[in-house]
Amino acid sequence: MNFFLGLILVIILFEIIILIKLIKQFKNIKNDTFETFKVLFDKKLDDDIKEASLLKITKSILISILKIIIFFSFLISLIFLFNLINGNFTNFLFSIIGVIYTTIICVIYYSVRSRLK
Repeated sequence: MNFFLGLILVIILFEIIILIKLIKQFKNIKNDTFETFKVLFDKKLDDDIKEASLLKITKSILISILKIIIFFSFLISLIFLFNLINGNFTNFLFSIIGVIYTTIICVIYYSVRSRLK
């Protein structure tokens, strides 16, 4: 049962990662943070322009952070739900066998998904 629940968890989370472009969100946060420092320490920019730029950058960072928080909240909720279905799912998921199984399923699912696309 743990292996089946692990398979479902990996597929759902993999699709969500692709849907919300999770890696891109982390990159956006990094780039926006660097952009914030550039704007803050640029002596040539007027204060009004800095204010408008920082507001735009802050909104972008906030949206990216909210997407990441929603993803991890969903992840925790799924793990909790699957643990209610099978009492020792979290023990399996965080064991060496569970980590190896999850990694293998991710690689297989990614290769199958990329071939079908």
